[in-house]
Amino acid sequence: MDIKPNPKLTASPFHRGEQAIQEKLGVREQMERFGSRVIRDHMPQQHRDFYQQLPFIFVGHGDRMVGHGRLFYLTNRVLFTPQMCIVYI
Repeated sequence: MDIKPNPKLTASPFHRGEQAIQEKLGVREQMERFGSRVIRDHMPQQHRDFYQQLPFIFVGHGDRMVGHGRLFYLTNRVLFTPQMCIVYI
């Protein structure tokens, strides 16, 4: 399968932190070429359809306010408990 670069993507698809790690590992240019072909500015319909069928999804992010990452369990259904489950990593 021949994947072509995304013509709509004008800036790097990676943020500064990702770029720094890629540079440190010596794969910056390789990742930029790869990222420009596979990272999109939209979600294809087949992916939207797929994600809508999932009963839950995990979402993680770094939180500078608390000094560590957070992982959230999100669901598209009403749970038995109204509280959100937060896992500190």
